[in-house]
Amino acid sequence: MQIANNANILTDIPHYYIYEYGIKTDEVLNATPYYDKLGKDAVGFLIGCGFSFEKAVLKAGLEIRHITQHCNVPMYKTNIACKNYKRMNGNLVVSMRPFKSDDMQKAYTITKEFPKVHGELVFHGNPQDIGIKDITKPDYGDKVNIYDGEIPVF
Repeated sequence: MQIANNANILTDIPHYYIYEYGIKTDEVLNATPYYDKLGKDAVGFLIGCGFSFEKAVLKAGLEIRHITQHCNVPMYKTNIACKNYKRMNGNLVVSMRPFKSDDMQKAYTITKEFPKVHGELVFHGNPQDIGIKDITKPDYGDKVNIYDGEIPVF
């Protein structure tokens, strides 16, 4: 998929984490030296982020709980397999925002308008159905309150 004409994956991102054999070895502002070192064996990833749609969700009058609670969005490892590429494989990591059922449909409509940076919501309902054992213990980020009448939306 084409993301941006004339973009340079090695220099245009504000911050890079460098992993070698699955171990984080560095954080840099320019990844060119690593590409020069690894050449065609280097792999870069652009990861979609839920922060890309939050302004539109707020503009629609919906609450975003981690913003209200002044913390980071909760994120979870799932049992949903990502599309493999050569030796690269793994499961989807999702961010969660609780919504009432009616608001979930509004959020879905908004998020599907961001296919190049995040995409539409992927799941709502029982977190155990996608391999999340305990919604109160995110793998990354912070726990947020889920109130009566709300469902976790990923």
